Amino acid sequence: MIIGIDLGTTNSAVSYFTEDGDTEMVLNEHSEETTPSVVMIEENDGERNFIVGESAERKRRLKPEQVLARTKQDIDKDELPSEGILGEEYNAIHAATKTLEYLKRQAENKLDARIDGAVITVPYDFTSKGRQRTKDAGKAAGLDVKQVINEPTA
Repeated sequence: MIIGIDLGTTNSAVSYFTEDGDTEMVLNEHSEETTPSVVMIEENDGERNFIVGESAERKRRLKPEQVLARTKQDIDKDELPSEGILGEEYNAIHAATKTLEYLKRQAENKLDARIDGAVITVPYDFTSKGRQRTKDAGKAAGLDVKQVINEPTA
């Protein structure tokens, strides 16, 4: 199955085509159509855990220094800025990858189907560099990115 993903700066969303050709949103684990595009990195017993979405948003007040947020616009910059979290460097590609992994997992759980690919939206003014990095993040998330398209087109 192929899904559509709006990888947003503030929130992200997933949709798919039904057998009738209609478009439906995939609700996340909180039964909402959008998921905060926030990634929190925690460490438990020396292992890194990536928390995405509403859970990360709630915890960000307690540990803001462990949060990757509002990084979508950074994925299109010439030089990727990075943030040091728990002694490691993370950038917008890491944040996009973890967000896409989460969205893929949510879609698989809700639709009870294997997600093979995705069409991902980006801002209309993204350069080819930002589009390629978004595609790379999708691939790292286990998605066959069929196309990266402009948000207004989507």
